[in-house]
Amino acid sequence: KYSEYFEIDKNYYPEINPDSVKNPGNEWQYTYPHETFVELLSSVELMLSRENTELRKGIWIEGSYGTGKSRVVWALKNLLECSEKEFRDYFEKNHDEFKKVPDLEDKLFAQRSGKIVTVFRYNSGEITTIKKFITAVFDSVSDALDNAGIACGQYSVYFLAAHEKGPFQGSISATTPTGFHVT
Repeated sequence: KYSEYFEIDKNYYPEINPDSVKNPGNEWQYTYPHETFVELLSSVELMLSRENTELRKGIWIEGSYGTGKSRVVWALKNLLECSEKEFRDYFEKNHDEFKKVPDLEDKLFAQRSGKIVTVFRYNSGEITTIKKFITAVFDSVSDALDNAGIACGQYSVYFLAAHEKGPFQGSISATTPTGFHVT
């Protein structure tokens, strides 16, 4: 029996999709902060702090099916949006995993004080061309701004392709008539 060799966390939910994130038994806090996830959080904090112009770009996450991309992005989204108590509890619960970056918790929390709109998209496998990518980004950004209560009106979305790391590496920007800027 597998149970003789492995201990399976009964709270672990194997798939993250629009339905599973609504399941009360599936909590983002169960996401284990492995080394790559901690690096992602550090990169996000640097990006949000805008301390270095080279780090003002978005973050590209790619990998094979089933490697945990959706789970870590879902956890990141929740860390940026959750209550202070949930945020602090997550770092406290996983204290040992954050020892290498002891100031990350406070730095990341400080970045949350501004207005952050997270744009999250499930299942992008059908996006196979630049045109579909731009349309998907436009739709996702539009939905996120609408959900955040930010009046979009007409705004422009442009894409600068620079094939560095990912197939669509570049900058995507949306500006509303009121001047709100998303990059």
